Amino acid sequence: MPSWTPSPPPRSISSLPTRLTNLQLNQELYRPKPTRVAGVDDEWDQFDSFQANDEIFPTLAGACLRVLKPGGAIWVIGTYHNIFRLGAIMQDLGCWFLNDVVWIKI
Repeated sequence: MPSWTPSPPPRSISSLPTRLTNLQLNQELYRPKPTRVAGVDDEWDQFDSFQANDEIFPTLAGACLRVLKPGGAIWVIGTYHNIFRLGAIMQDLGCWFLNDVVWIKI
């Protein structure tokens, strides 16, 4: 974790929201509506490849699991390009998915 990030005590959080890196686009992409999707351009939200991004996920998941109470919940904010990749990693770490929330912007 970055040095400015507070580190809660182990097993101290019941519900933990987290956000994954966002969608980077090299071309125009439109929703079914059709409205244009705005990809990210913030430096902190960039990654070189999906493999490089995947290498971040176990560290993120491990940090979340360290502070999560038994039976706690992790709420992950992501999109189609990353949520399933994280799902596989979380299952490899022994986590189980109970629910998912999906919405479509209209």
